[in-house]
Amino acid sequence: MRNSLKESATDRLGARNQAFLRFVGKDKIKNKIILDIGCGLAWFEYQNRKKAKKIWAIDKDGKHIEQNKKLLKDKNVVFTKGSALKIPLENESVEVIVASEVIEHLPKKTETIFFREARRVLKKKGDLFLSTPNNHLMAKLFDPAWYFGHRHYDYKKLRKIAETEGLQMKAYQINGAWWSLLGLINMYVAKWVFGRRKFWENFFEERELKESRSSGFMNLFIAFEKKEGDGEKKS
Repeated sequence: MRNSLKESATDRLGARNQAFLRFVGKDKIKNKIILDIGCGLAWFEYQNRKKAKKIWAIDKDGKHIEQNKKLLKDKNVVFTKGSALKIPLENESVEVIVASEVIEHLPKKTETIFFREARRVLKKKGDLFLSTPNNHLMAKLFDPAWYFGHRHYDYKKLRKIAETEGLQMKAYQINGAWWSLLGLINMYVAKWVFGRRKFWENFFEERELKESRSSGFMNLFIAFEKKEGDGEKKS
């Protein structure tokens, strides 16, 4: 995605990303071999490069990868151009996968391939954490991108697909409500109409952060685990 505002991983972490990190948990990052699918501007790498044992960061956007390499010169982080549907890593090579706001951007009806590839590269009992817009009426109606094909998911649908590929849902969380919704609209208007960051950014971020600590209807976080004892599936 084009970085029209020259945003960077060094910018203050937004409420949704902070909530995602809380959901993943420090114990799943510290000294772990992690794959970040769709690393984007490398906010996850910037926040966790000193905590993880190693982070493999992939993104299909080569410009993001080159930008990230210049920003983060760290032996614990490896940036590589790659797809969520064909991960450029060996079988059972990572302990944890994070995929923040990725699955809804993949081609339609490729969720099965996404989960199959995630399972392939995960070690036994490895974990997959993902975030995506929640399939709630209000979340969709006030998401301008939804009218142009930006998908929203419910946890039951993703759980069902993941289970067919040997991944078991461990937990899910839905947070973000009215302030998150207003913040989303603010972001779209500010960025795509005026070419700037959010209006009253601090005001909105404080309220979105507080709201993200309780249940809501905007953001869906799910944790999956590779089923113990399953052998590799044939492709």
